[in-house]
Amino acid sequence: MKKIILVTSILIITSAQCFSQKSDRYFYVAGGYNFLFPSASDLNYVIDRYNATRSYLTKKMDHVGTVSGPAFALGIGLINNDNTLLIEGGATFRNSGKLSAEGVVSGVTGHRDLKITSTIINFGLGYLFGAGKKFEYGIAMFTDIGSFKVKSRTYNSGQAEPEYTDITPDAFTTGLAFTPTGMFNLNITNNIGISIRPFYYAQIFKQDLLELDKTLNPNTWPTDDTEKMDSETLSGPGIDLKAVVSF
Repeated sequence: MKKIILVTSILIITSAQCFSQKSDRYFYVAGGYNFLFPSASDLNYVIDRYNATRSYLTKKMDHVGTVSGPAFALGIGLINNDNTLLIEGGATFRNSGKLSAEGVVSGVTGHRDLKITSTIINFGLGYLFGAGKKFEYGIAMFTDIGSFKVKSRTYNSGQAEPEYTDITPDAFTTGLAFTPTGMFNLNITNNIGISIRPFYYAQIFKQDLLELDKTLNPNTWPTDDTEKMDSETLSGPGIDLKAVVSF
């Protein structure tokens, strides 16, 4: 947390310096794909309990490994000498894909699928070195606000796959995170470039998954370890890849 505060302070000081002097301005839009590799230890514990308490499973449910999806941004760049202050906002739509389990009961193969979805709105400040050069680099800090949902469906082999149903406890449908970010830009032309941004998604509040455990494991949840179901589910490193058009 001290490192996050330090980076934020540097960006605020830098922005104040940029605004105190005359700056050239440009606008930009960006679109691409975002990959997050969360710890998800609490959710994976619930999945482990699901797998361990069903001896009939022929395929155990997968862990949450990566949540990814399209990401978009728009912003303004303020050039001062050879450096650029970025003021940016955007949206990211992540999901885990299908996490599935299969089992045979009374000769019928049943399926349960889970899917984790997250919609994030973010805004923040960045600072780039080497304005207008082929290669720019810098740092940024974003505040992320958004939703986190767990969806599920059950069906038997031979049946059409039904729509997912939201089984998310109301207590953790929204989340807050700070995201320190590195920025590396490759400018292909004066107006088109590629942005590569490694980041760390630092979720601020823990999420208690006890109610989710009750839903997935209704017969065994009283014996589960509640401490292992209370953590920052989506905290973890990631990388963001976008094409950027400036004007």
